[in-house]
Amino acid sequence: MLMVTVGQVADTPVVENDKIVVHRVSNVTLSLDHRYTDGARAVVIYQRFVKFLNDPEKSIADDIVAAQEKHKEDSKFEKAAAK
Repeated sequence: MLMVTVGQVADTPVVENDKIVVHRVSNVTLSLDHRYTDGARAVVIYQRFVKFLNDPEKSIADDIVAAQEKHKEDSKFEKAAAK
C-alpha cells in the first residue's frame, strides 16, 4: 500500500542566488507498507512524483521516451529469442 499526502501550498521565503524570494511551497509525505515494497523503491517513486510536480510536461515526455526505449529493447530481445 502506498499513500501520498500533499500539504497546503503556502508562500514561503527561500534563498535563491543569495537573495530572499518567495516561492509557493508544500510538504509532501510518502508512506508505504514495507510488506509490499522496500525503501529503495519508495525513493524512486517519491523522486518521480516530485519531478512530476515540478515539471509535469518534461516528466511525462521523459516517461514516454523511456517507454519507447524499453519497447525497442524488448523487441530486440524477442527477435533474438525467436532465432
